[in-house]
Amino acid sequence: MLAIARALVPDNQLLLIDEPSEGLAPVIIESMMAAIRELSKDSTVILVEQNFLVASRLAEYYVIIEEGRSVQDGKMKDLAADKAAIHRFLGAA
Repeated sequence: MLAIARALVPDNQLLLIDEPSEGLAPVIIESMMAAIRELSKDSTVILVEQNFLVASRLAEYYVIIEEGRSVQDGKMKDLAADKAAIHRFLGAA
């Protein structure tokens, strides 16, 4: 949360946010997601997130990295509709 607050201060064109939902209560995650949505209006946001629900609600595009290599990428709406890929790569469906 502190990193997101710090990102709001300067005029950033690119933000890398790593696991912003980790360890947060669900009610705080909703607030954090709203802040990231606001940031993405004026900046490019690269989000690293293992929580598929969070990532799918924030991202337009995705890249799945396995053992240091990109194994699949595309539009998030396509991944959200591909339950087999979600299960295979993310262990959720």
